[in-house]
Amino acid sequence: MKRATTIKLCVYAALYAVLGNVLSLVVSVSLAAFTGNNLLVQIGVILLSAVVFYSLMFTVGYNDGLRERKMLQNHRVESVNARRWLFIGAVVTVLLEIVSLLAVLGLINIVWFRFIFGAVFELVLTTDAAWPAMIFYLPIAPVCYFGFTSGLLGRLDKDKIMYE
Repeated sequence: MKRATTIKLCVYAALYAVLGNVLSLVVSVSLAAFTGNNLLVQIGVILLSAVVFYSLMFTVGYNDGLRERKMLQNHRVESVNARRWLFIGAVVTVLLEIVSLLAVLGLINIVWFRFIFGAVFELVLTTDAAWPAMIFYLPIAPVCYFGFTSGLLGRLDKDKIMYE
């Protein structure tokens, strides 16, 4: 087992972001029939999409944290650069923000933007603009970093949770 490169982790994080958007689109579209004009239900769908999206962004950092923890325990590496996940999260955020900015500027049709970025589907549908998507993607870097440190420190170890 060796340490994954930063570029490889950026690709993984970007693919997890795409998967999060697809799964959030499924959640949003399947619940869109029940939202209607009820603002409270629309907010609930937006929050549910956010939970799906950010749990996947947490997972990608958490899995790398577990891998780094095992390498530290087996003395294969001496130290860990935890700030690397702030950089990776920032790269993924910039990628998603660029596409959101293209939608805000009108270079991408707003209808296609809704389906490409399913995590903000209901948010964009409610406001009929793409600028809320730019705010939605800002916490990616802290979520990835928190996932990495949780995996590295073993905070969510299923054996400790189950037997304590």
